[in-house]
Amino acid sequence: MDQWTGGRGTFEHMDKAWNTVRAASLLFLVAALMAQALVPGMAEEEPKVPDWINEINPADYVLLDSDLPAGLHVAGDILAYARAAETAVMKGGRADVERFAYFEANENICQPDPEGVYDCIGGNLLLSVYVYETADQARAVWENTIVDVYGDLPPPEGFEHVSNVIAPTDSRFGEEGSCAGPYIWYRNIGCTIFGNWDENDRKMASLWLDKVSKTKPAVQVNLRMREDLSLIMGYVYNGYFIGTDNYRPLSETAADKQAVQAQVFNAGDEVAENVYIQFYLQMPGEAEYSELGDPVLVGSVPPGDGRAVSIYWDLGGENVEGATLGAQAFVPGAVDVDPDDDFISITVNVYYAHNGERAYSAIDDAYHFRNYNFNESKTEELAEELIATVAAGVPPSLEKELWLRLFFPTTYTRLWSYFNESYQLGAGGHCYGMAATSALYFTDPSLRPATKKTSEMSFEEARQNIDVYHRAQMVPVMRSLLSDAGQYFDRGYGSSSSESQSKTYASVKRSLKEDRLPLLISFRGRKNNSTWGHAVLAYKLVEVEGEDYKQVYIYDSNTLMQDLESFKKPMPVALLWLDGFLYYSVQSGNQSYGSRIPSKIAANPVFRTIPLEEANATLPGMKEMVKGWIETLKKEGWFATATRCPADALFTDPAGRRVGTVEGRVVNEIPGAEVLSSGEVEIYLLPMDLEYSLEISGTGTGMVNLDVISPEGDSSAKVISFTNVSIGSGRKLTGKITAGAEVEELKSGASTIEPSLSGVLDLGAEGGSDETAVGEGDEDGTESGVKDGTVAFPTAEQELIFERTSLWAVDNGPTSPTGFTIDRKWTITEIKTYHWNYGQGKNPGMIGLQDEKGMVLGMWPASSLPGSGGVPDAYWTTRPNLTLPPGEYTILDSDPTTWSQNAETGGEGIAWVYGLPSSGSGDGSGIESEGLPFTDDFDDGDMAGWTVGGLLGSWTGSAQDGVLRQNSNDFSGSEGAEGSYLGTYVTAGGPTWRDYDLQAKVRPVDNDGIGLLFRYEDPSNHYRFLWVGDESSTGPLRRLDRIKDGVQTVLKSERGEAARYDPGRWYTLEASLDDDVIRIYIDGALWGEVRDGEIESGAVGLFSYAQEGVEFDDVEVRSAAEGSSPSAAGSVSKVTGGAGEAAGSGWDLPKYGEILIDAPPGGWEGVVSGEAI
Repeated sequence: MDQWTGGRGTFEHMDKAWNTVRAASLLFLVAALMAQALVPGMAEEEPKVPDWINEINPADYVLLDSDLPAGLHVAGDILAYARAAETAVMKGGRADVERFAYFEANENICQPDPEGVYDCIGGNLLLSVYVYETADQARAVWENTIVDVYGDLPPPEGFEHVSNVIAPTDSRFGEEGSCAGPYIWYRNIGCTIFGNWDENDRKMASLWLDKVSKTKPAVQVNLRMREDLSLIMGYVYNGYFIGTDNYRPLSETAADKQAVQAQVFNAGDEVAENVYIQFYLQMPGEAEYSELGDPVLVGSVPPGDGRAVSIYWDLGGENVEGATLGAQAFVPGAVDVDPDDDFISITVNVYYAHNGERAYSAIDDAYHFRNYNFNESKTEELAEELIATVAAGVPPSLEKELWLRLFFPTTYTRLWSYFNESYQLGAGGHCYGMAATSALYFTDPSLRPATKKTSEMSFEEARQNIDVYHRAQMVPVMRSLLSDAGQYFDRGYGSSSSESQSKTYASVKRSLKEDRLPLLISFRGRKNNSTWGHAVLAYKLVEVEGEDYKQVYIYDSNTLMQDLESFKKPMPVALLWLDGFLYYSVQSGNQSYGSRIPSKIAANPVFRTIPLEEANATLPGMKEMVKGWIETLKKEGWFATATRCPADALFTDPAGRRVGTVEGRVVNEIPGAEVLSSGEVEIYLLPMDLEYSLEISGTGTGMVNLDVISPEGDSSAKVISFTNVSIGSGRKLTGKITAGAEVEELKSGASTIEPSLSGVLDLGAEGGSDETAVGEGDEDGTESGVKDGTVAFPTAEQELIFERTSLWAVDNGPTSPTGFTIDRKWTITEIKTYHWNYGQGKNPGMIGLQDEKGMVLGMWPASSLPGSGGVPDAYWTTRPNLTLPPGEYTILDSDPTTWSQNAETGGEGIAWVYGLPSSGSGDGSGIESEGLPFTDDFDDGDMAGWTVGGLLGSWTGSAQDGVLRQNSNDFSGSEGAEGSYLGTYVTAGGPTWRDYDLQAKVRPVDNDGIGLLFRYEDPSNHYRFLWVGDESSTGPLRRLDRIKDGVQTVLKSERGEAARYDPGRWYTLEASLDDDVIRIYIDGALWGEVRDGEIESGAVGLFSYAQEGVEFDDVEVRSAAEGSSPSAAGSVSKVTGGAGEAAGSGWDLPKYGEILIDAPPGGWEGVVSGEAI
């Protein structure tokens, strides 16, 4: 070690040499840092160095490299001096001179140059130390210095206006020291620290005091609370959480249990351990903060990272205005080197719904089932109810009845289009009804249909009231919807984004602050040239003083509370920005409402009853709508017909061309004709200059309605109606429509049915009609009937399971797999992919699914719909009706080169997946075998309606032989008593089939395996009857298996000669399922009976194991309740269509490897492009 360097002292010599720690060269700054009051004429002789100075070890008083943190070092030499000084003192009332010696050392501390070129880079810090013989000397010099610099001595806590390098009351002083600015006194030592007036000065001061006081150094931390990031209420609105190990989005049990989250950041260089945050609250009028709960342990916070904790603030049922929340970060016993930034505060207002007894709860007052869409029959009912409601104030008359008939077609088609567009884009459905009833049951629990919480109601218990109140909220929606004025609440919208948000905010605040009532927020958007709308319930408003955003807490029927926990999302909110620049947003779980129209958001009260003014205001708009429609009919030369189920209508012109529905398939062979609606409600536009024969075929038992509407003269419309005509499945009504759209009667066998209503309405007149006539009703005098509300499988109440979409321009060819995860069992009803293809579209191919093990579960033929700007075949749609267990799945597309994607989707293909949640009560309640009976004799020679599964196989239909034949010898798996016997199979039917009898004929051609599958959900969940006749396959064997979650269990088994079969012979196999009883018959004789209810419902299947050439025929599936009746209502039978009519014909299955292809009940026969199945 080099020698300490002696300075120019006042002593002749130094009796002791001091060592120094030498460092790299330094730009050295020397300053006179301690003022001394020297007396003129002081003696100039040089005294010797006192012994006590010779005994000093300088290393005990300065900071060496080993004392410094990483990134700092001592630059150059530490200079040491022995000095003498005289100072004036008062003794006996007169001035005197006191001489004393002291030791001085100076050092320079800085950040070293990593390249070694310079001693320092950046700023440096000069530390000087003065050691006196006595503490009184040191204190006297320190006080003289403070008076000279600041004009006075500080109080014990220090000057308010002076920033100190260490706190004057620091516990290490022990009442034997203090600090003012950069000047430190401790016992017989003085110290000055001059640097950049930053945290490094304070850090060096603390390290120096630790060393000279010989106390254990206190833990030093540098915790920081950051504005806009460190104190959060609700949504993370203006930033993000850095480091989320401790952060969890919070679910609030009630609106008055406000979640408050705080995040602390570590601005230091080391891990901060044992960090706590203390929350504080200061209410208006209170002088000080009070602690809000106990300190919350954060734990360890890495350097440059953040950690968050939270508490619940109990508002006690009252709204809060002007409350200040604070959060202090600290480590017990540690010193924060910058204590001024470890506290943060915000001032807030909180308003929320309260019914006098409790606050609104997003857990108890929200439904625990999801929003559901409208099917055709429900839309029909809603249209009728809305029309009747709007016209309720009009006195009864024949004219009114004709108007009601005239209103129906356009009302239905617009509502149907609106509901489907909204729901397919993640909104709409019964959102109004679910939000409204949630609010009404909260404010008046007596309205609940069951004496239980809203969250505890089942779908069946809640649905009726949801429908009723949905209609009540829909009246103002329909007013704008039907008049083409734009959908949703016109009166709530502003002319701009800023105005609409301001009006919404004012309405929400007034309702929650003054009335304590929740209210509806509706918003609107456009996506892919479709308009959608959605409604949520606003129940709390949170405002942070000084911020433009307003958080409106919402109940969104599309998001369940368990979704928030699963996806780690905060409570759903609508964010309103009142700065005049930003658009509102709706943050709700994983929902995407990104295509909203900036100005289209409004808040309105929940209607418990329909205001008369709303109904009256809607009627003129409906009349204007009808006038425009009749003008269009007149211009195009059309008349309109509307047929309502349970029946299909078919119109045939003299040339034999048809328009209508034939066995469930829509046909349109007449030039100029159009199909507006098919299914439960059939609306057709037909050329008026032709004659037609009319045939109405019953698809069930109930009452059918037929309206014929045509333009008359310049401004009139003629309406001919047949109402409540009784019909049954298989029965037919016939009639003639003359040119000009006149129909005088319908025929039902030998009976004649006249119109129940007929008249001409003057659309330009204020009231009255030109002529009206009333028929006598239908032939049996029935006045009213019950509509068949059964929905053909799959139902329309499908839910959006997954979407990957974008608002921006798209390219072709996904670069990443498009996958989704489900956490429960779902029946996949619909999959869509998007093929913009640079404005060219693409003829539909096939869409498939692959599971997480890489097995292709199926490739299904797709139909198509136009895309944005009318691009043909942009949307591909398939309906697999496949039940999937929880897991990860990948969407497959047969033409990935034209599948749309972009950066917003992360390179994944644009796609949507819809489905029905699979559930069962265990006792069969609520499960119906829709679509039965099902039959197939394979005389048409195709496999429409059947799905290939298991091993690939080679299944073909033979029209010549009228059989289904399996032409491969595929087999896999183990054999024997417990063997898996993996083969190939085909399935048909739907997931709701439960109690039924499955019968099929089978002719094995060798002695390997044949069998039946039933209650088939998926490859991992079904029952199987297996029959193996070959000893080489460890037969003869007959066995009944249950495969559940991929685990095979043998329920019954038989081995030996009795289990042998004769190749080449036809056998009749039958499985009878009745609740948990399973019976197997062979050629009519009972083979075995077991009880097992593990799998409740599912499709049927035909099985082959190493059986090349095995044939199947005459498959029949009958509901157990129907017995052997061949014509039960709603039956599905596969029929033969013309060339090109079967969407599933000509599939090239082998190129897809392992295939599991499902189809709608009845197969793909008759499914046309764009048709809903």
